[in-house]
Amino acid sequence: YDAKFYLAVKELQTVLKFEPGDVVALKRLGSAHLQLKDYAQAKSTWQKALKIAPEDEQLKEYIDALDKLAPEEVKPRPARKNKKKAAQEPA
Repeated sequence: YDAKFYLAVKELQTVLKFEPGDVVALKRLGSAHLQLKDYAQAKSTWQKALKIAPEDEQLKEYIDALDKLAPEEVKPRPARKNKKKAAQEPA
């Protein structure tokens, strides 16, 4: 993809619409997210692939390496409160 990772993400998402269980596409999509520094999405995508192919050692290595590389970035983000509700809640 010649470092055009946004384009890669778009194309791989299209592939996955037609072949949602394509492990190779999921691995590549996770890698594209990694290059874009979207670590949480990379991990989520690789975990989805791992559910389809639990014997895939490479996926396990990717996830482990990502956890070591960017442990804070791969944690789930806390849910945001609805601004309207937050304004109405008593302090």
